[in-house]
Amino acid sequence: MSSSCLYWIPFCRSASLSVIISSQAIFQTAHLPFYPFALHRCSLLRSSPPCGWGLRVASALLVALFFVGDLVLVALLHRGDMYLDVLADGCAVLAWLVHFGALLVLQRSIHRRTRGPSMLLLLVLLPIPNLVVTLLAYAQDTTYLDPVEPLRVARLVLAAARGLPFLVYLLAFAAPCVGEGSYTSMSVNDADSSLLIPESSYQDTGEMVAEDGSGCISRMLYLWLNPLLRRGRRGELERPCDVYLLPRRLRTSAVRRHFLRCWEDCQQRAATQRGNTTPRPANRSLQNGTWTSPLQEEQSGIAVEEVGLLKVLHKAFGLRYYLLGVLKLAGNMLGFAGPLLLSSLVNYMEEEGAPVSRGAWCATGLFFSTLFSALIRNLFVFEVSKVSLSARAALVSAIYGKALRVSGGGLAARFTLGEVVNFMSTDTDRVVNFFNSFHEMWSLPFQLSIALYLLYLQVGVAFLGGLGVALLLVPLNKVLASKIMENNKHMLTHKDSRIKLMTEVLFGIRVIKFYNWEAYFAQKIADCRRQELSHLKAIKYLDALCVYTWGALPVVISIITFVTYVLLGHELTAAKVFTTLALVGMLILPLNSFPWVLNGTLEAKVSLDRIQRFLKLPNQDLDAYFSHGRRGGVVYVQGREDGFGLAAQEPWIQHATVRDNILFGKDYNSSLYQAVVEACALTDDINILPNGDRTEVGENGVNLSGGQKARLALARAVYMEKDIFLLDDPLAAVDTDVAHHLMERCIMGILRSKTRILCTHRIEFVDKADVVILMDNGTIIKTGSELCNCILKCVFSPLIPRYPVNIMETTPFANMTSEVKFYLTVYGSIAGANTIFTAIRAFLFAYGGIRAASVVHNRLLDTVLKATVTFFDTTPLGRVLNRFSSDLYSVDDTLPFFLNILLANSFGLLGMLVVMSYGLPWVLVPLLPLGLLYHYTQRFYRHTSRDLKRLCSLTLSPVYSHFSETLSGLGTIRASSSASRFEEENEWRLEQNQRCLFLSNAAMQWLDIRLQMIGVVVVTGIGVIAVVQHQFQSIDPGEQPAGMLACLPTSWPEQGLVEFRGAVLSYREGLPNALDGVSLVVRHGEKVGVVGRTGSGKSTLFLALFRMVELNQGQILLDGVDTRQVGLAQLRSKLAIIPQDPFLFSGTVRENLDPCGRHPDPQLLEALEHCHLSPVINRIGGLGAEVGERGKSLSLGQRQLLCLARALLTEANILCIDEATASVDQKTDKLLQQTIREKFQDKTVLTIAHRINTILDSDRVLVMHSGKVVEFDTPADLCQRDDSIFSKLVGGRGE
Repeated sequence: MSSSCLYWIPFCRSASLSVIISSQAIFQTAHLPFYPFALHRCSLLRSSPPCGWGLRVASALLVALFFVGDLVLVALLHRGDMYLDVLADGCAVLAWLVHFGALLVLQRSIHRRTRGPSMLLLLVLLPIPNLVVTLLAYAQDTTYLDPVEPLRVARLVLAAARGLPFLVYLLAFAAPCVGEGSYTSMSVNDADSSLLIPESSYQDTGEMVAEDGSGCISRMLYLWLNPLLRRGRRGELERPCDVYLLPRRLRTSAVRRHFLRCWEDCQQRAATQRGNTTPRPANRSLQNGTWTSPLQEEQSGIAVEEVGLLKVLHKAFGLRYYLLGVLKLAGNMLGFAGPLLLSSLVNYMEEEGAPVSRGAWCATGLFFSTLFSALIRNLFVFEVSKVSLSARAALVSAIYGKALRVSGGGLAARFTLGEVVNFMSTDTDRVVNFFNSFHEMWSLPFQLSIALYLLYLQVGVAFLGGLGVALLLVPLNKVLASKIMENNKHMLTHKDSRIKLMTEVLFGIRVIKFYNWEAYFAQKIADCRRQELSHLKAIKYLDALCVYTWGALPVVISIITFVTYVLLGHELTAAKVFTTLALVGMLILPLNSFPWVLNGTLEAKVSLDRIQRFLKLPNQDLDAYFSHGRRGGVVYVQGREDGFGLAAQEPWIQHATVRDNILFGKDYNSSLYQAVVEACALTDDINILPNGDRTEVGENGVNLSGGQKARLALARAVYMEKDIFLLDDPLAAVDTDVAHHLMERCIMGILRSKTRILCTHRIEFVDKADVVILMDNGTIIKTGSELCNCILKCVFSPLIPRYPVNIMETTPFANMTSEVKFYLTVYGSIAGANTIFTAIRAFLFAYGGIRAASVVHNRLLDTVLKATVTFFDTTPLGRVLNRFSSDLYSVDDTLPFFLNILLANSFGLLGMLVVMSYGLPWVLVPLLPLGLLYHYTQRFYRHTSRDLKRLCSLTLSPVYSHFSETLSGLGTIRASSSASRFEEENEWRLEQNQRCLFLSNAAMQWLDIRLQMIGVVVVTGIGVIAVVQHQFQSIDPGEQPAGMLACLPTSWPEQGLVEFRGAVLSYREGLPNALDGVSLVVRHGEKVGVVGRTGSGKSTLFLALFRMVELNQGQILLDGVDTRQVGLAQLRSKLAIIPQDPFLFSGTVRENLDPCGRHPDPQLLEALEHCHLSPVINRIGGLGAEVGERGKSLSLGQRQLLCLARALLTEANILCIDEATASVDQKTDKLLQQTIREKFQDKTVLTIAHRINTILDSDRVLVMHSGKVVEFDTPADLCQRDDSIFSKLVGGRGE
């Protein structure tokens, strides 16, 4: 900016200096180290600043005074061109005063020990050539040397005198008189040389509060953001804690409290209107003993559904938001000043002998109108973004709070998976986007009216011709908008289905890889995507038609308006042409934007209603299950307000460390913690973890075995120290030895003084119970009360399905002159070419966008399905889902849109530069330095912006992941009275995301205001150049198989021979070996049982066999063929497995048994019969019955039996059974074992079991410990050995 003034203003005498200094002041101020607490820190400095800074401050003030003197002399001279001098001197005075203030701030900052920013030297050197040119101009003008003209002589003297402070300034910069001893350091004592507050602490942006405490100029130019931008340019924005804290008014806790107060006020007003004047008292929650909001509980007389969410948003944020409309109105009015001033300037240019003052006023008006318009619009956008952030925080908090308290049955009955997934993401974003649309709804008609009126003033009724064409397109636009909305609705439906299916695939990825179903599910997802893309294709082409019509409309309107104007007998002038073109451009914006604004408003209304329906759901009503007396069908539980210790059948593990999972928000008590760990048999497991109990557990406990997850969930329940414990079969997933340990040390030991309700299939522990209840089909058969059934089934087992959240005519030319005909013909030809190329651009982008959407999704899906299991163990599923939801939406919609705008603006800018350069060559002089300034500015901005965008995405995934985790563990959270703590954690995670989002918005406005200032300089510069040239009469109008074998017989592995040779496997670098030198041979048709305590490597054998995780060393051979030489699809198709975690997909029983449709129904029914599932399947509707999301319609044991039926349908010669009968009773277990022996008589069977009787009839037993083979022999031989581990397990099985 500064260098631009050096090249193109020398002809305006002192104007160049003023603009240079203005630019210098703005540029300099933008780099001030303006910290919110800088003044407080600087007060700690005890020494006076060095003389160098004092001389520079005095020099800046003296230069400003010299310009004040020159301003007085200009006023006294009162020449015809005095207005240019007044403008130049006035700007110079303001600029040097700002520079003076900047130096005062710098000498009180950390720069006081240095010369300050090196850019200062360059900015002071730039005005010197201008000063030299000014002195030469004065010297050549004899009137400035004539004593008869004392005022002119005085101006010459003042101009020459300005060289003295420049010289002093440069000398002070070169020799600042700064020495090491010149300052007294901020140390604890004089003898200590270390700083009390190190200089690096000044740059700790993570401790600074954004915007609060900043001055007016700092807020207007976003100077408070500079330290963060500098840190980003250095590449130091790596974590969310590195960015500023939110302003106190925008912090999530403050917004949430304000929103809940407004909600309560609205409820009280609703009660008053209904005639119930009783004030709504604060209530105490039965769950956590804390004050609850109206969103949290429903009180008698006032129901949550009686208060509209829109009313609450209006009360919470309405006043502040509506006042921003004043800024919007002012910005619109200033926007119309540009065309009017342009008309005046063009008229001035056409008029020979017009006074220069008139042109100066036009140039000045352009400067101030564009300046204030840029400032006001920038401020409006930023303030609206702050209101939007507040609304987002309120909505997300409200949805999360409701999810913690909603009745599970009501939610499952009212909403589908896709809808619930979108509540916190898509629906909230649409409601928040409404804040950008509302002010446009009234301002666009206002802009349209003003533009039409100004067009009427320019061309009279001729504007109706062009307006008629535009109005004809409005109905077309409405039809297109409705079609787009309809297709968008269908597209979102298919998107919901795709995301739902993708969620299930990610949760069941191990099952999919075990059964080699990647191709089937890839095709199933591709079908959903194909349906989604069919509607996206319609949207893209309809949108392309909109782009074509509205892109070509400005040119068409202009042509028709000019032709009509000429036909009416008027004469076209340059002023009318340029002004009309500018007004037509302003006319197109409201006509084009209004349908989309209306569409966005309607989408927000739909999403608001969806969220409203969710908030209307009834909360969990404990009184429906409990009462304070024993009556028929009612259960009384003493002390239920304190909560329960719950260990669910399917363990819920948080994505946190082992210790954090056990503590579950409670304080660490060393003695209690150690006792709980020992009682739950976790000591050995913790010892083998790389970081002990500080080891982080993956999402859903993916890096723990089934038994470890069960014992960790049990330890969490025990550490809660509740009076009542509900234990839902925690012994099913552990071996016999560990089960005895848990019963003796935990259930009968550390919990001996507590009330314990234990559901289990292990009948060997029945004799230890005080009361035994035998149940069948939900009915008590022999003894007991409804206590166990009511508590376990109705209250704390969440009825909400578990899913992640995841985390839009020719006219005669009779009365025209040949010149007008020529220009209109040329302009019409250009217009025709414009429409053709606009159409080509629009439809090419639509086609390219659809192709990109298809290719990117297919590549992403292919890569994810080919990824190793380690990837899914270490990557949160919410992050993967974000790639398939929000990120893919960006590829589908946002990216093509912005790329289209980028190319259109780039070529539009290039065209304008060519035309401007041809008509006004001098404009190229400032464009080069301004281009360099723009390049520097965007480089300075780009690094931080990229990091902030990354942090926004990085902090958004934990919000959705935490929501998913909360829904999965809702029963445990409610049982332990931890709802308030989880709300606080959600608030903290949301706060982290809001910080990054707020600063990302601020960074965009930081860049916007600087680009707007460059635009102001360009507009003003062109105006000034035009005035100067007019005075001089010179104007002229995954996974990849390594080295696959070429061919294998289809019957391979025919014998079913399995051999491990020195197999070594570690899940990740730094973790202990899960398999440590395993060598063994399993013969053809042999039945091998695999035992060992949890975490010994049993399940890892199967993972290695299926190549879910690759070996670090060694080999695995099937019929003598190295599995690494076989393609994954071929390998897994030849193996069958019944996994430890039975996972079902949404769909029918038939689809879960045989998703690829390879077997007829009779064969499926036969498999179900062998697994003793026929009665259950017939009861729910047969093979076509829906199993629900993740198989919720079936119990855990029934799901395991269905997985066994899958295995029966395979023709594999090798079957792997990973504790497949842990959740079934022993009678069913015996029947299943008999089925396996009969159906897999000639097959090789590897069985992992915790029930020893399950594998007693095996040919051989493999005993694993710490990833090693410790025993491998027949059961009989092992039982005869006194030192045998297996013998001890058999002796302690309790049978």
